[in-house]
Amino acid sequence: MPSEKQYAGGSNPYLGQVRWIKLSKSFSMFNNYCMGYDIKSNHKVLRLLYSGSTVQYEMYDFKYDSWRDLAVTCDWTIQHYREGLSLKGNTYFFAQRVKEEDQMGESLICFDFTSERFRHCLDLQSNSRNGDSVILSSVSEEQLALLFYSVDTYEIEIQITTKIEANELTWINFLKVDLKPFTGMLWKFFSVWVWEFLRGREEESGIDLG
Repeated sequence: MPSEKQYAGGSNPYLGQVRWIKLSKSFSMFNNYCMGYDIKSNHKVLRLLYSGSTVQYEMYDFKYDSWRDLAVTCDWTIQHYREGLSLKGNTYFFAQRVKEEDQMGESLICFDFTSERFRHCLDLQSNSRNGDSVILSSVSEEQLALLFYSVDTYEIEIQITTKIEANELTWINFLKVDLKPFTGMLWKFFSVWVWEFLRGREEESGIDLG
């Protein structure tokens, strides 16, 4: 088996076959990888290489079997522990945007595998430093769903996309719940129940999210 310091393993999403890809730079446990495809269905892998407070970006192209550096200038930082979510060929991340000195806010951003650039999708009103929670998921592999929990208002809010296009995402407010009667540990169990209910809507609930 190849050394993990030289290769990254991935599986063919269609055939279920494992393929080892030789890395252009040394392996690090803090590197992140995500897979997508462009409008011509050319599959690619984006690699985020973390070194201190800086991030470098590389692209592996299956068509050419090679890595290349991406000159990407970002106004936000994707923390190495924040995993992305792939949908319809692109990958979505939570990222911290720098608004002013010493003030950080969070956004939902997208890496577009056709333009090979990041783009802004949505400013998030949550504040993770205060204990707010945000969960990103997909619904039926067609829509994005965001669950917000605010520690200030004790409210859960779920938003669903109604349109996902190259330069535009539109959202609707699907559900809002006041959790004041469930303060304490109960809100965590309730929020998990709501989320699992939403994710299993086709199999169990039959809810139409539009």
